[in-house]
Amino acid sequence: MGTLIEILINDIVPIFVVIGLGYAFARRTHADIRTVSRLTFYVLSPSLVFASLVESNVEGGEIAQNLSKLYDFCASALTEANLKSDSAAIESVNKVVLEIKSGWEAVAAERQKRAAEEPARSVSCGA
Repeated sequence: MGTLIEILINDIVPIFVVIGLGYAFARRTHADIRTVSRLTFYVLSPSLVFASLVESNVEGGEIAQNLSKLYDFCASALTEANLKSDSAAIESVNKVVLEIKSGWEAVAAERQKRAAEEPARSVSCGA
């Protein structure tokens, strides 16, 4: 039963909070559904992702700690941008996220390169 409550609190409730914020925004501003959908998708949903990343317990050294701080910054900046309807703040978070993304892409490319070289080495060693 404890696991069910934990899932409810950590996974389900935040989604309904995002839906509720979108609904409140629509009621307050009389925005059309397309605007609310975009707000929810581009601003509120990434906030959930960054909040999840910040709360995750990833063991690691300095790099993991720095990434956690970056994710925390992004979550805070997106929340503040949402409250103030500040597109410049969203753009600054977008730049940070693109830098992080390019770093992860470089890591993935390096892993693929090593994986491609590994079978070639093992075949030549076994002969």
